[in-house]
Amino acid sequence: MPWAKAVLNYPKAREEATTALRKEFTNRTLSIQERIVKVLFVTRGDYQKDSASQEVLTSNPTQFQTIIMEELETFTQLPIRMDPTSKAVSTTSSSRALNEELATLNSLHKALLTLESPVPPPPVPVNQKRSAQITKLRESGNAEFRKGKHQDAIRYYGLGLQMALSRPLWEPSGLVRDEVAGLYANRAQAHMALQNWVEGSVDAEASVEAKKAGNAKAWWRKGKCLLEMGRLDEAKEWVGRGLEMEGNEADLVGLLKEITEKMKKP
Repeated sequence: MPWAKAVLNYPKAREEATTALRKEFTNRTLSIQERIVKVLFVTRGDYQKDSASQEVLTSNPTQFQTIIMEELETFTQLPIRMDPTSKAVSTTSSSRALNEELATLNSLHKALLTLESPVPPPPVPVNQKRSAQITKLRESGNAEFRKGKHQDAIRYYGLGLQMALSRPLWEPSGLVRDEVAGLYANRAQAHMALQNWVEGSVDAEASVEAKKAGNAKAWWRKGKCLLEMGRLDEAKEWVGRGLEMEGNEADLVGLLKEITEKMKKP
């Protein structure tokens, strides 16, 4: 009888289902553990994973962290400490990435301490006073630039950047990117007016990093700086990338033509 066969097979079916659930749980646990260990090791750039270690991990998830450490070529214990009074986290390591991460963590901690509420506020609305101050500094820089006072313009743009980059970390990152993209692009233009080609190139590239699309002026300004420095191959490559991002933007097309013609000259 069908029902009798089902009853007889029930223990086997239950065992198969239990095994499948246990396997799924193990795989999920491994995935979580792997991400945690990767976060710990990726800061030092020494995280590795291979098929052999993965097979062992699947068979014995409790040894995950130990095996990952054994599979590494090197293991460095990071000297991290927390000040008992200020709760600031510090390290004696020379790792730039680690120090930057700890600096960001400490900045967030300080910002949270200034709040009246025990939890951070929602990302919107943002602090309108800060936004108004950033806008005022950018406009002051623009006014000084039009007067030909390029060094003063650079100073105003720099102050605006400091204020924009010091926004609380819980505020929208898109807003910060838009603000710093414009300020970096404007400061690049002021540097170019002073023929500070290196500084202009750096600021223009920073603007592009903050906002790649819809930022043709920054693409053009770095390309122009590279051209003025005689770095024609780099300029051509950069402007080509800008055209891929911005389409056939007239200024970029004209700059690429200028670079190409200059490359033909002996």
